[in-house]
Amino acid sequence: MTWTDRRVSFGRDGKMNYFEYEDGSAVRKVAEAPERDKANRKQSKKSRAKNAGNKRILSRGYVVFLAGVCIAASALCITFLRQKATITTQYEQIAELESRYNNLKNDNDARYNQVIGSVSMEDVKEAAEDRLGMHYAGEDQIMYYDLSDGSYVRQYKDVPNN
Repeated sequence: MTWTDRRVSFGRDGKMNYFEYEDGSAVRKVAEAPERDKANRKQSKKSRAKNAGNKRILSRGYVVFLAGVCIAASALCITFLRQKATITTQYEQIAELESRYNNLKNDNDARYNQVIGSVSMEDVKEAAEDRLGMHYAGEDQIMYYDLSDGSYVRQYKDVPNN
């Protein structure tokens, strides 16, 4: 089963071009390619020759604009790199200070444990009783207060003996 179809396209000159083709295993009639106008061919050769001689010249204002944009972009890049270097330096200083802090904290903990380990509570009790004359409070010296609202007591005056 073969059939013929006609397609339409528009060329550069605005004219309609018809193309016929056949669908099937054998082509019975070969469609010839449409010939271009000789005038169009000459005109395109002239325009190619004319454009080949023209060099593209940039206006002075556009060159100044491009130079300004390049300078601004370079300034932004330099500023960014300086800020990045400053931040990197600050991170290094922070790491160094944290390291020093950890070393000092470890030394402080070690000295504290050494001091706590060197003094026994029996020695403290003996020094307080013998040298300073301190002793435990007796039952008659302890006063109990009932705190109804769960707050604390501030003593502004002496506590009465009753």
